[in-house]
Amino acid sequence: MEDQLNALLGLQTGEIRIVLSQGCVDTLMESVLTDFCRTYPEQRVLLDVLPVDEVLAEVAQNRAHIGLAYNPGAHPDIEYRLSEPQPVELLVNQASAGAAWNASGSQGAAGLLVSRLL
Repeated sequence: MEDQLNALLGLQTGEIRIVLSQGCVDTLMESVLTDFCRTYPEQRVLLDVLPVDEVLAEVAQNRAHIGLAYNPGAHPDIEYRLSEPQPVELLVNQASAGAAWNASGSQGAAGLLVSRLL
């Protein structure tokens, strides 16, 4: 992604607006923006965290240069350039974990539901 930002920003100074859905901020900061901002200190990077539908709208209406979203729907005015599979974690409260799997390891009703989702 850093290469894409570099290609988009042939200028040494300017501003880029990135809109993203929740859950993308940490990865973007750790994997891309820290190095990018160090390399291009005169570039001003604006980040806005929005619901997925608003991310699509901002990009489609050309109010944002780049959008990042989890599972966005199709949009006729947007070109999807990259898609990556992401890990999914199953979270259960320790007190209610028995509802998904009983002590013998067999699935209860919640466990069957989860196995159909995954």
